[in-house]
Amino acid sequence: MSASTTTYAEIFERRGQAHDQAFRLYPQACEDECKAILALAAPQAGETLLDAPSAGGFLTKHLDIHGVRVVAVDPSPVLHALCARLVPESYLAPIDSLPFVDGEIDVAICLAGLHHEPRLSAVFAEFRRVLRPGGRLAIAEASEGSAVARFLNGFVDRHNSLGHRGTFLNDSFRTKLSEAGLRIALDQEAHYHWRFESRESLAHCLSLMFGIDRATPGQICSAVEKELGLDELANGQIGMRWSLRHLLAFND
Repeated sequence: MSASTTTYAEIFERRGQAHDQAFRLYPQACEDECKAILALAAPQAGETLLDAPSAGGFLTKHLDIHGVRVVAVDPSPVLHALCARLVPESYLAPIDSLPFVDGEIDVAICLAGLHHEPRLSAVFAEFRRVLRPGGRLAIAEASEGSAVARFLNGFVDRHNSLGHRGTFLNDSFRTKLSEAGLRIALDQEAHYHWRFESRESLAHCLSLMFGIDRATPGQICSAVEKELGLDELANGQIGMRWSLRHLLAFND
């Protein structure tokens, strides 16, 4: 991130359309990631599920349980407008000031959306406020020092004209969750693939999703192979190795 582009809303004001296009053109790419966090959150019929920050609302495409009320919040006007096309109850708001009454939410999901958030303590306090007693918060974020974190703050940062300097999950992150009054019940690394039909589609998807505008498709593929790893999957697809740390916390 450059010095003049420091917030989530500012970042996606500039590249929100391309980010959303990546999910529309390559819907299978992050399917395993989305299903993994939904499995962790385990929403049930009759519950209210909060997706925040929601980006373009792509997570809901993988929700196969009927009777769940889905509400979405995103601080980016660009991404909020895109999300509203998929999620009727979409709100434009910062995630440290959620537009819900106390205890309105049964389960909340944060999928890879906190590493550009400078006010984590305020965010976690706000999640605790809107969660009902016994409600749960499912988080998926890259771990500090992981291959994913190094790829994003390294190769992506160098080859994105806006830069990329995320703050990733570490012990301080856990401490802030606990200080907000949320009990961490699970903390584990989740490993899966982002799936593509070809190296060309992999490079194009990542260039759109992460704003990589200073590298060729060949350079993107080479960096992914070296820093993350590629596997040939049984169905003939190419699998980019990816991992996020999963936290499940309860409002006891």
